[in-house]
Amino acid sequence: MGLDIGEAEVLTPAALAVRHCRDRGYARVALHVAPALREDLAALNDVQPGAVEAVIVGDLGDEFTYARLNTIFRQLAEGAELVALQRNRVWQREDGLVLDAGPFVVALEYAVGRKAAVTGKPSPAFFDTALAELGVQATDTATMSRLISAARWTRASTGCSCGRGNSATKRCARAESDRRSSLTRSPI
Repeated sequence: MGLDIGEAEVLTPAALAVRHCRDRGYARVALHVAPALREDLAALNDVQPGAVEAVIVGDLGDEFTYARLNTIFRQLAEGAELVALQRNRVWQREDGLVLDAGPFVVALEYAVGRKAAVTGKPSPAFFDTALAELGVQATDTATMSRLISAARWTRASTGCSCGRGNSATKRCARAESDRRSSLTRSPI
């Protein structure tokens, strides 16, 4: 996209999950994330198997199996906190739409009767943390998302209007409409 952004300027759900666990003093966690994401969570002590204080759940793709979900459920039933990197419903792969982590997070919440701490979209805490770290107000910012529904949610829940008031909101709505018409029809 041609943006000159340093690594320290990028706020990720994984970084917030690490912060969440450190703030609560969790020394023993279970990572249920894609292998590529493990290095972003390396500061946490993944101690599977065994008793854990937190369970970090991210997108696992085809690794979301009944056995995996049952392992996570048992860790949660023993008292671990569920920390979800995000709650997106679906994502687009080359072969079509697939379930993302969100439906699995919701199933786990239902099974244990507790809500997850969500460190990424669409958590207001994610956006509040970003705004606080930047030292800006929501009305002075813009967010980027591959999903129209996420961008729409961001504006509605945080008051983000791309920093230019009503005229920018109209531009966002037009851009969203243009993008929606360029996408293939999907249930999102």
